[in-house]
Amino acid sequence: TYASWNWLAGGSAVSNSNGTITSSVSANPEAGFSIVSFTHDGTNASTIGHGLGKKPTAIIMKQRSASSNWRVFHSGLADGKNILLNSSNAVTTAGDIFQTAPTNAVFTSGNGDSGNGKTYIAYCFTDIDQYCMAGVYIGNANPDGPYVNLGFRPAFLLIKRSDSASHWVIIDTKRSPFNEITAWLGANLTNSESSLGTNNEFDILSNGFKNRNDAGADIMNQSGASYIYLAFAEQPFKYSNAR
Repeated sequence: TYASWNWLAGGSAVSNSNGTITSSVSANPEAGFSIVSFTHDGTNASTIGHGLGKKPTAIIMKQRSASSNWRVFHSGLADGKNILLNSSNAVTTAGDIFQTAPTNAVFTSGNGDSGNGKTYIAYCFTDIDQYCMAGVYIGNANPDGPYVNLGFRPAFLLIKRSDSASHWVIIDTKRSPFNEITAWLGANLTNSESSLGTNNEFDILSNGFKNRNDAGADIMNQSGASYIYLAFAEQPFKYSNAR
């Protein structure tokens, strides 16, 4: 059995010269998603056009020409901080990756993993009303856990504790169509699907999500812990099909 999560970009890539490095961009601004490829020039302050027309709230970036980590920018992290999609590690500062916050036109990659001639791919997301949101919540280790109001019913959630080591948790409504949700996959793991288990339940609601974990586990609801998330509806509401 397999799970697949898919985002629609903008078709064939076009050249983007908004940054100091010319990028190739396939962008779907209405859905807040773009795919960006570029070749680094080895300069710390290099900027790359992303094609979204508004500030990205999350960027997942990977070097293609050599072994390297998946670097994640998230608007809930401080400037200069990034977190690794392929690791359970807490937030980190690596070289000068994402030292400067993105703008409506560009993001700054930095030179921490790179050098002149290294090639990269970046997946950029921005908040879209009733469809996509990046944010932060604080755990309380209580069955009446934190409720996050998104303004839409999420179909996919990616959650990671940022202030300490913890796995990336992927929850979706295809593998777990009913509350309480317990099935999760770890983005940083090769493991098969796991169950959140007793006292680790999770609710998907019509306008957000609610954590019901009272076990104190750091995976999604440790008391006082900070968690970043990226949430998506099945598709933007204004493009939804009638039922």
